[in-house]
Amino acid sequence: MGHQISIENDTQKVFSAALIASDSKIIPGWQIDIHPAKTIVLDSKTLKPNEKCKLVIRADSKGQDIQHNFFCMVGNGLLELTCSQIIDGKKLQALELQSLLTQILPGVRIEDHECYGEVFEECFVANELVSSLILYGIAQNTEDAEEMCQHLVDYGVFEPLFEEEPNFKNSLIFFRLAGDHTVVKLTGSLIKSIDSAVTRFRTYANSSCSSPLRDLIRRSLDGWIDKRTRFGFYQTRFFRILDCTEGEKVAYFENTVATRHKGFFYLKDILLVEKRKPKVFQVKAKIQKNRKKTFTFRCSDAKVCDYWRRTLRVFAKDQTAYDLISNSALGVVMNEPMIKDFASRLNQKTFKTGYWVFRQGDQIRNFYLLEKGHMGMYVDRKDRKETYYCTLAAPRLFGEELLYESKIPTWQASYRAEDELQLLTMTPAAIESFFKIHGEDLRKKFKEKMCDNIESAIESVPFFTRLSPLHLALLRLAFNYEIVLPQDVVFYEGEPGHALYVVADGQLEVVQYDAQMMEEVVVHTMEKGDCSGGTSLMLRGVPHTTSVRGAETTLLLTLDEERFKAFLKVAGLDMNIVAREKIVRSLIKGNIPFFEGFPVERFNEIAKVCKIETYKRNEIIFKEGEVADRFFMISYGEVAAIVEGKEISRMGRGKYFGEIAVVVEDTKRTAACKAATQVILISLNKSHFRLFFSDRPEVLAEHKYSRTVNKKIFSRTNAFEGLRFNAHVQVELKIAGRRCQIRSILYHPQGVELFTEFLKSQYAEESVEFWHVARAYRKWAKSLNYEDPVDHKRIQVRAREIASKYIGEHAIRQQNISAKMSSSILVEVQKCQASAATFVRAEEEIITLMSRDKLASFKRSGLFDELVELIGGFYEVTQTTKEKGRKKKGGSNIDVEGLEPSARNKAEVEPLIQQSSIFVVDPPSHGGTILIGSKQQPNFEPQENDSSTNPMMQNSALSETKVSGASLDKVLVTPSRRKMSAESVHQ
Repeated sequence: MGHQISIENDTQKVFSAALIASDSKIIPGWQIDIHPAKTIVLDSKTLKPNEKCKLVIRADSKGQDIQHNFFCMVGNGLLELTCSQIIDGKKLQALELQSLLTQILPGVRIEDHECYGEVFEECFVANELVSSLILYGIAQNTEDAEEMCQHLVDYGVFEPLFEEEPNFKNSLIFFRLAGDHTVVKLTGSLIKSIDSAVTRFRTYANSSCSSPLRDLIRRSLDGWIDKRTRFGFYQTRFFRILDCTEGEKVAYFENTVATRHKGFFYLKDILLVEKRKPKVFQVKAKIQKNRKKTFTFRCSDAKVCDYWRRTLRVFAKDQTAYDLISNSALGVVMNEPMIKDFASRLNQKTFKTGYWVFRQGDQIRNFYLLEKGHMGMYVDRKDRKETYYCTLAAPRLFGEELLYESKIPTWQASYRAEDELQLLTMTPAAIESFFKIHGEDLRKKFKEKMCDNIESAIESVPFFTRLSPLHLALLRLAFNYEIVLPQDVVFYEGEPGHALYVVADGQLEVVQYDAQMMEEVVVHTMEKGDCSGGTSLMLRGVPHTTSVRGAETTLLLTLDEERFKAFLKVAGLDMNIVAREKIVRSLIKGNIPFFEGFPVERFNEIAKVCKIETYKRNEIIFKEGEVADRFFMISYGEVAAIVEGKEISRMGRGKYFGEIAVVVEDTKRTAACKAATQVILISLNKSHFRLFFSDRPEVLAEHKYSRTVNKKIFSRTNAFEGLRFNAHVQVELKIAGRRCQIRSILYHPQGVELFTEFLKSQYAEESVEFWHVARAYRKWAKSLNYEDPVDHKRIQVRAREIASKYIGEHAIRQQNISAKMSSSILVEVQKCQASAATFVRAEEEIITLMSRDKLASFKRSGLFDELVELIGGFYEVTQTTKEKGRKKKGGSNIDVEGLEPSARNKAEVEPLIQQSSIFVVDPPSHGGTILIGSKQQPNFEPQENDSSTNPMMQNSALSETKVSGASLDKVLVTPSRRKMSAESVHQ
């Protein structure tokens, strides 16, 4: 089961049930009553993992109880169940089987066994597995362990070797694992253990439902090792790493079936792990009463010895010089004899807390290796103030430039002891002596692998391509270096990410579970310069979608979120600047109609005004009813759309929503959106969007909509050839539909022609005529040099002509503007002070008047319907499609068979509006849409003050009419018959 269990009552009766523990008491919070069509969410914190439970259900009218017995497995995430599934019981059985497989199979040791002179190949012993389940806390006692395993026998996962012993018992009975069983293949695979004598079961990353994968894998780290006694001879013991209340411990047993250990030591108490011989290693640890004890172990071969030593070394408080060098960047350059020689030349030096070990700008005199303690790094900012950067821990190299540089370098930062430090140091003379023995070619390798490769790897990370050389040098100081050996796992699929990983040298394998092949496959090989985990720098805890392991000995650079944020702070950079390359790639891949057809350099410009926003799970992005001011694109995660508290759809990576916010004034969100998972969004607000497009008509002219406009647009008269087609207006008309503003019509060549035709029928065409003339004058006057006498005279002459025809009481085609405005214009003209801005306010007032007096009636006319047809229709949806959308959670796979042509007039639109509540469709141009309306009938009468007062927006065609009561979005009608999914909330 998950951390939370959602139960929906899909029956027609009240569902009553109780979950009873092994002590016959009802588990707190698990006595439930669910009414039909209702859903409740339960917390599993009160459930004990692997406890034997009984679910009692009162489901029928006769009051007869239905019972299901199962072992309770607590896992991760949200588990969704229906009452029908619970009553039927098959879903519970499947969940129990999956959980039992995940818990039990890692403890199975498959090998050849000899019994009474007969050899039984590739099998395991029942009592060995029972002991393992008890020791690892999977089963509370022998009876529970036997019952768990018997379930797997019943499911055909365990096959008895002897017909006379078909049941699973805690005794010397042999069983085989059905490796070709479908559920087994889905859960994991069989692999050879490190000693090659035993085969173990390894759970796939996406199958770990009840324990962290690393815990399950550590359970397979057991085996026979010789332990040296205090008398000097060796005894063979079976070792396991166990978890207990005091912490994890290494315990050793007399045999594989024993449940009482002969001795142990805690991992947290390990002081030092040291290799003594190829097959021998020692562990120094604290034991009772703070006494120190040295354990000496002898393994069957060197490979097993190295594996155990490396596993335990992670927990050691101290490390030998050999291990420190092996785990540092030096480990990829030197072989074992070189490492031993290098380690022998190091001398230890101690520094007290607070001591400044190195100062920025001073010359580097010696090579240093941090052995123990923590060192704070401080750097000079632009204002020359020294500021804290980050804290470094062992193993860390300092002054490695002496290994490959001929001239004496200087410290790039200052370093202070945060606690008592132990440094291993080597003088330049000792370094030269080392190279005399091992050759000068080694120096070149040091420079290649520890300098050139690292610098080029960091520079190749897309996240950092826009950083300056100075910033890259500062960033490099924050990286940690580690050695990854073949088959070492860097991270597992599903584990929360916390760092960026960059390959500086070597190769890593990227592994993912393939559901069709039912096995893990290598999907990619990471080589020098490749990186993974960049999302973690923006949002901590994002689960990895793949596993990564070593393909060969690899130098890996790591940068966690905390250090990256420290770098941004010290460098004075913003996340949006550093992540601009990621924003550009997301915008290009998003296929957003606003940006389709843009050249790459334009994406770089729009990325400058985009922002990266991060949200935690269940965090609200915006609320229903809020004024919309920006639109979003999902870079990572899922966003849920919610109406009246109910989730009606989800959107995933690459989808976008809220674009109506940038084309309609004062529109309100008709749905709330919240982060269904951890989410990274790219946002663009209205002002930046409009400012960007207002100065770039040449880009918009290449928009894809300009290439798909119906040819009828150009078949009419050419009276408006001077009006340049603004492709974004096409987008506005399609999205806003009958909510469009007058500017969307005026700036559309066919729209303004049809609107003019309508005004002629109303004997009011002088208003749009003046708007054209004034607009043309403004653009023409701006192109001239006002200070030039010739141009100045031309401007004054043209202004007088316009004023005499349209302004004042004696004008031939007098405009309905205020007397104060008319007087102001005439004064400017008479004084020969006319400029490009002379008629701007009059333009705005005329637009406001046309919007107030004529726009609504134009939208009700047949000419507006003709405009809708010419632009390819706006967004509408039928009752059939709406019902399909309601039935499918998230609106996925909705067939557009029910889509019909757009309604032609208000009389046809109103019935749709009155029936509408939730509209779901996926227009091909929008990549997935969920559109929400209300049952409120929209009022098509516009409000006053339509026009924008921002001079920068005079050419943008983006200022829009407020529509009172209108909360209905519309969906593009196309003849497509392909299946579509509802993914984006567009308002």
